[in-house]
Amino acid sequence: MTAPIAVLGRGVARRVASTGGLARFLVRTLTAWGTLPAGGRRVVRRIMLNQVWFTALQAIPIVIVLASILSYLVISQAVRELGRLNATELIGSLMVIAIVRELGPLLTAITVAGRSGTAIAAELVTTVRTVEAHVTHILDKLGFSSRTQVAVWAVVKGLARPSPAWEEEVQG
Repeated sequence: MTAPIAVLGRGVARRVASTGGLARFLVRTLTAWGTLPAGGRRVVRRIMLNQVWFTALQAIPIVIVLASILSYLVISQAVRELGRLNATELIGSLMVIAIVRELGPLLTAITVAGRSGTAIAAELVTTVRTVEAHVTHILDKLGFSSRTQVAVWAVVKGLARPSPAWEEEVQG
Protein backbone atom coordinates (compact mmCIF):
# COMPACT_ATOMS: atom_id res chain seq x y z
CA MET A 1 0.00 0.00 0.00
CA THR A 2 2.85 2.42 0.73
CA ALA A 3 4.59 1.84 -2.64
CA PRO A 4 2.06 3.91 -4.66
CA ILE A 5 2.24 6.69 -2.08
CA ALA A 6 6.05 6.65 -2.22
CA VAL A 7 5.96 6.85 -6.02
CA LEU A 8 3.54 9.76 -5.82
CA GLY A 9 5.73 11.46 -3.20
CA ARG A 10 8.85 11.12 -5.36
CA GLY A 11 6.98 12.61 -8.32
CA VAL A 12 5.79 15.55 -6.23
CA ALA A 13 9.30 16.06 -4.82
CA ARG A 14 10.75 16.15 -8.36
CA ARG A 15 8.19 18.72 -9.45
CA VAL A 16 8.82 20.88 -6.39
CA ALA A 17 12.59 20.72 -6.98
CA SER A 18 12.08 21.62 -10.63
CA THR A 19 9.84 24.53 -9.67
CA GLY A 20 12.45 25.66 -7.13
CA GLY A 21 15.13 25.61 -9.83
CA LEU A 22 12.93 27.70 -12.09
CA ALA A 23 12.27 30.14 -9.25
CA ARG A 24 16.02 30.51 -8.59
CA PHE A 25 16.60 31.10 -12.30
CA LEU A 26 13.87 33.77 -12.33
CA VAL A 27 15.37 35.54 -9.30
CA ARG A 28 18.86 35.51 -10.87
CA THR A 29 17.44 36.79 -14.15
CA LEU A 30 15.56 39.64 -12.47
CA THR A 31 18.62 40.51 -10.36
CA ALA A 32 20.80 40.66 -13.47
CA TRP A 33 18.10 42.68 -15.25
CA GLY A 34 18.16 45.22 -12.40
CA THR A 35 21.93 45.75 -12.72
CA LEU A 36 21.69 46.71 -16.39
CA PRO A 37 21.58 50.35 -17.44
CA ALA A 38 18.34 51.57 -19.03
CA GLY A 39 19.68 51.06 -22.56
CA GLY A 40 20.66 47.47 -21.76
CA ARG A 41 17.22 46.74 -20.31
CA ARG A 42 15.61 48.06 -23.50
CA VAL A 43 17.80 45.80 -25.64
CA VAL A 44 17.06 42.75 -23.47
CA ARG A 45 13.32 43.54 -23.52
CA ARG A 46 13.38 43.83 -27.33
CA ILE A 47 15.25 40.54 -27.72
CA MET A 48 12.88 38.75 -25.31
CA LEU A 49 9.82 40.02 -27.15
CA ASN A 50 11.35 38.95 -30.48
CA GLN A 51 12.02 35.47 -29.05
CA VAL A 52 8.44 35.15 -27.79
CA TRP A 53 7.11 36.32 -31.16
CA PHE A 54 9.35 33.97 -33.12
CA THR A 55 9.16 30.94 -30.82
CA ALA A 56 5.54 31.00 -29.75
CA LEU A 57 3.31 33.01 -32.03
CA GLN A 58 4.95 32.31 -35.38
CA ALA A 59 5.15 28.58 -34.57
CA ILE A 60 1.37 28.19 -34.41
CA PRO A 61 0.83 27.66 -38.18
CA ILE A 62 3.65 25.11 -38.30
CA VAL A 63 2.20 23.22 -35.32
CA ILE A 64 -1.26 23.22 -36.93
CA VAL A 65 0.07 21.82 -40.23
CA LEU A 66 2.20 19.15 -38.53
CA ALA A 67 -0.61 18.17 -36.16
CA SER A 68 -3.04 17.88 -39.09
CA ILE A 69 -0.71 15.60 -41.03
CA LEU A 70 0.01 13.48 -37.99
CA SER A 71 -3.69 13.30 -37.10
CA TYR A 72 -4.57 12.14 -40.61
CA LEU A 73 -1.94 9.40 -40.46
CA VAL A 74 -3.03 8.15 -37.03
CA ILE A 75 -6.74 8.23 -37.93
CA SER A 76 -6.27 6.42 -41.23
CA GLN A 77 -4.22 3.67 -39.56
CA ALA A 78 -6.72 3.35 -36.69
CA VAL A 79 -9.72 3.11 -39.03
CA ARG A 80 -8.04 0.38 -41.08
CA GLU A 81 -6.87 -1.69 -38.11
CA LEU A 82 -10.00 -1.30 -35.97
CA GLY A 83 -12.17 -2.04 -39.03
CA ARG A 84 -10.46 -5.40 -39.39
CA LEU A 85 -11.21 -6.14 -35.73
CA ASN A 86 -14.84 -4.94 -35.96
CA ALA A 87 -14.13 -2.39 -33.21
CA THR A 88 -14.81 0.85 -35.08
CA GLU A 89 -16.73 2.27 -32.08
CA LEU A 90 -13.35 2.73 -30.31
CA ILE A 91 -11.97 5.09 -32.97
CA GLY A 92 -13.18 8.27 -31.25
CA SER A 93 -11.68 7.37 -27.88
CA LEU A 94 -8.43 6.29 -29.49
CA MET A 95 -8.13 9.56 -31.41
CA VAL A 96 -8.63 11.67 -28.30
CA ILE A 97 -6.01 9.71 -26.39
CA ALA A 98 -3.47 9.45 -29.21
CA ILE A 99 -3.66 12.93 -30.68
CA VAL A 100 -4.73 15.33 -27.97
CA ARG A 101 -3.17 13.73 -24.94
CA GLU A 102 0.00 12.15 -26.29
CA LEU A 103 1.11 13.48 -29.64
CA GLY A 104 -0.01 17.12 -29.39
CA PRO A 105 2.30 18.23 -26.57
CA LEU A 106 5.19 16.21 -27.98
CA LEU A 107 4.83 17.71 -31.43
CA THR A 108 4.51 21.21 -30.00
CA ALA A 109 7.62 20.78 -27.84
CA ILE A 110 9.68 19.50 -30.76
CA THR A 111 8.57 22.38 -32.98
CA VAL A 112 9.21 25.06 -30.37
CA ALA A 113 12.62 23.60 -29.46
CA GLY A 114 13.66 23.56 -33.11
CA ARG A 115 12.52 27.12 -33.69
CA SER A 116 14.25 28.30 -30.49
CA GLY A 117 17.51 26.77 -31.67
CA THR A 118 17.15 28.54 -35.00
CA ALA A 119 16.48 31.86 -33.27
CA ILE A 120 19.50 31.44 -31.03
CA ALA A 121 21.70 30.55 -34.00
CA ALA A 122 20.46 33.62 -35.88
CA GLU A 123 21.21 35.82 -32.86
CA LEU A 124 24.74 34.39 -32.56
CA VAL A 125 25.46 35.04 -36.23
CA THR A 126 24.36 38.64 -35.76
CA THR A 127 26.63 38.93 -32.71
CA VAL A 128 29.65 37.52 -34.55
CA ARG A 129 29.07 39.91 -37.44
CA THR A 130 28.74 42.81 -35.04
CA VAL A 131 32.04 41.92 -33.35
CA GLU A 132 33.78 41.62 -36.72
CA ALA A 133 32.46 45.06 -37.70
CA HIS A 134 33.84 46.54 -34.46
CA VAL A 135 37.23 44.85 -34.98
CA THR A 136 37.43 46.21 -38.52
CA HIS A 137 36.56 49.70 -37.28
CA ILE A 138 39.27 49.54 -34.59
CA LEU A 139 41.85 48.26 -37.08
CA ASP A 140 41.01 51.13 -39.43
CA LYS A 141 41.36 53.70 -36.61
CA LEU A 142 44.76 52.31 -35.60
CA GLY A 143 45.93 52.03 -39.21
CA PHE A 144 46.46 48.26 -39.14
CA SER A 145 45.18 45.56 -41.45
CA SER A 146 45.25 42.55 -39.09
CA ARG A 147 44.88 41.60 -35.47
CA THR A 148 48.45 40.30 -35.48
CA GLN A 149 49.76 43.78 -36.25
CA VAL A 150 47.76 45.14 -33.30
CA ALA A 151 49.18 42.44 -31.01
CA VAL A 152 52.77 43.18 -32.05
CA TRP A 153 52.21 46.94 -31.64
CA ALA A 154 50.74 46.38 -28.14
CA VAL A 155 53.79 44.29 -27.09
CA VAL A 156 56.23 46.87 -28.49
CA LYS A 157 54.42 49.72 -26.67
CA GLY A 158 54.38 47.70 -23.43
CA LEU A 159 50.56 47.50 -23.39
CA ALA A 160 50.59 43.70 -23.46
CA ARG A 161 52.97 40.88 -22.68
CA PRO A 162 53.61 37.98 -25.03
CA SER A 163 52.30 34.61 -23.94
CA PRO A 164 54.74 32.24 -22.19
CA ALA A 165 54.41 29.80 -25.10
CA TRP A 166 55.53 32.49 -27.55
CA GLU A 167 58.49 33.48 -25.33
CA GLU A 168 59.59 29.82 -25.09
CA GLU A 169 59.35 29.46 -28.85
CA VAL A 170 61.47 32.61 -29.45
CA GLN A 171 64.07 31.68 -26.82
CA GLY A 172 64.16 27.97 -27.59
